[in-house]
Amino acid sequence: MTRGVRSGLGSRSFRCLLAAWAVSSVGDGVLSAALPLVTAVITRDPLAMSGVALATVLPWLLVALPAGAIVDRFPVRRMLVVSHLFRSAVALCLAVVIATGAPATAAERSSLRSEVVAGLRFLMRQPALRAVVGVVGVTALLTSGVNAVAFLYAIEVVRLPAASVPTLLVCTAIGTLLAAPAASRWAARWGSGTVMISALLVLAAGIALLEAAADPLLIWVAYFVMGVGAGAWNVLSAANRQRLTPRALTGRVTSAHRVLAWGLMPLGAGLAGPIAEVSSLQAVILGAAVVLIAVVAVAAPRLRRLPGAE
Repeated sequence: MTRGVRSGLGSRSFRCLLAAWAVSSVGDGVLSAALPLVTAVITRDPLAMSGVALATVLPWLLVALPAGAIVDRFPVRRMLVVSHLFRSAVALCLAVVIATGAPATAAERSSLRSEVVAGLRFLMRQPALRAVVGVVGVTALLTSGVNAVAFLYAIEVVRLPAASVPTLLVCTAIGTLLAAPAASRWAARWGSGTVMISALLVLAAGIALLEAAADPLLIWVAYFVMGVGAGAWNVLSAANRQRLTPRALTGRVTSAHRVLAWGLMPLGAGLAGPIAEVSSLQAVILGAAVVLIAVVAVAAPRLRRLPGAE
């Protein structure tokens, strides 16, 4: 390395990437709060809330696999710029539509398919990755169901003013920000698997507290607790995936992981509304907490065998 040129966390490139990611995350957070909030305020309908949540996560199931193969073909910086410009344009069009009330070519389809299959095969042949992805998939199904009805629950049951609902996401973000930097230290001390199991239990406790919330203070605490659990889990599950993936397969394995891990999110979002319609919003939330605890009990032996953080 050339003397005087900093790399890693101290480099200019990393600082630029971190700043760009922070700005993008702020935009994603605003969009994540605005879409379900607008739906809840306008429709007051669990089925409509479920439909919006379904549409939000469905692209991960439909396009994530070929996207990973495309990322591995081109310079990462160029792909980041192009993808964020495209997202900005789509978000602007959506804002215009709300305010006012391109085909893919087939020339490289065959090679893309083979590259996608290679990424999937690698993922499925790794027992450790399969364990993590399985837990993430079920967890994603459950949390997407909770997210599909949570805003409506806050407005209708807890009687939280609609203007205050986005602050719940702020509480989640604070919990995530506190847990994410500490996750690797916890893993180094107690083991990656142990901390991941604990993080899932914390997430389940936050969901259960959300169902039991009788006033705004408790629902804010519930979202904070869920953020702590989700933050620690996301860091360590991603770290284990990256540690076990060759550099040349990073894009494909990551996209395959997203599909397998998040592919159940549309199902969770789509089921939440009908379940709430025939039972209650509370039943969806409490059921998710109970099932998540059961998943932890089944997966705990495998997760304990994961390598600790380095």
